[in-house]
Amino acid sequence: MSGFRHVASASVLLALTLTLLFIGCGKKSGQDTAPNAVELTAAGAVETDNVLTDDRDGQKYKTVKIGNQTWMAENLNYRTESGSWCYENKADNCKQYGRLYDWHTAKTVCMAGWHLPSSQEWNNLVTTVGGGAVGTKLKSTSGWKNNGNGSDDYGFSALPSGYRYGNGSFINVGGCGYWWTTADDSESGRAYYRGVHDDSDDVYEILNNKDFGFSVRCLMGAPQPEKSEPESDSKNTESFTDDRDGQKYKTVKIGNQTWMAQNLNYKPKPQTGDSRCYDNKESNCKQYGRLYDWNAAKAACPAGWHLPTREEWNGLEAAAGGDAAGRALKSVRWRGADGGNGADGYGFSALPSGTRYSDGSFGNLGDYAHWWTATEDSDGRAYYRRMYYDYDYVYEAVDDGSLGFSVRCVQDASK
Repeated sequence: MSGFRHVASASVLLALTLTLLFIGCGKKSGQDTAPNAVELTAAGAVETDNVLTDDRDGQKYKTVKIGNQTWMAENLNYRTESGSWCYENKADNCKQYGRLYDWHTAKTVCMAGWHLPSSQEWNNLVTTVGGGAVGTKLKSTSGWKNNGNGSDDYGFSALPSGYRYGNGSFINVGGCGYWWTTADDSESGRAYYRGVHDDSDDVYEILNNKDFGFSVRCLMGAPQPEKSEPESDSKNTESFTDDRDGQKYKTVKIGNQTWMAQNLNYKPKPQTGDSRCYDNKESNCKQYGRLYDWNAAKAACPAGWHLPTREEWNGLEAAAGGDAAGRALKSVRWRGADGGNGADGYGFSALPSGTRYSDGSFGNLGDYAHWWTATEDSDGRAYYRRMYYDYDYVYEAVDDGSLGFSVRCVQDASK
């Protein structure tokens, strides 16, 4: 991942993989206060003054209301007959960090009236916290390595509980915290979790094997089904014809922006810059669009449309779910066997169009996608966005402009 950084959008930082890069979390001022009266949440669980008692074993947990959600403010520590462990099999670690659960156990381990949160419910939490550095705002104020403590702005108190490999070994207590969601990928057989690292300000969504041991944060209320696509904006698709060559493109409105829902395939004049089909095959242009150097990209969009700025990409990512925007924006035609397919929840249909390198070679078709922005940094390098087959968040990086990347045009505001 050298040369890339995970980038925050204007209101929510995106974020979510299994290459064993595991990466996630709040303040008591500003949070809503729960009622002081005893509230029966369901048979088996009682909440009093922001404290929840699990009647199965009598353990008490702090709770916190963030937005319209009420979360446990501690990791679950309910002992099951199988499928859960203390870090390094030491009871003191369970008392401090809660237990680590495999995914199948995690799905059913919350007490009555509470449930394992869905990916969308985690998205809602991240959106509510918002403003960038969401992980720092949710992390506890102590216990993290390498000066990685958070500000705990919402009282969520995310702890660096480490994790358990499927082979039974443990790693990285103090360095990371991971929490299962209910979402899984049927093609790869893996499940999604949220993660926070000591060296990151962000919350990530990542895929991993279901036999790993991660923490559980229960959420109040009945479980919500995972949505394959958001209900809003998912049908806001139209079409646009480029008068320069007659090619037709689908378009989609996401938030307050209208984007092309396909990569641009216009062949510009050579004097504007370089553009190619992947492997110099016309069939790849038809499927994935053309790959442009930055000079060509800046002049490639038709009248009434333009190459998006960094800020416009930030707005797209925020509207598409924050940390999990990559998954929501990717098409369902990535490396499905490796868990790379997206949900395409907004009709953006991001395709893994690969790269053309400065020496004229090509690579990464089916694995990665890159799109130029119109923004350059102080050194004259161009910003671009990148999605990986095995990550569910969106990266930002810079290049000197010589690489060949895809172009997505966004409609001018006046149109």
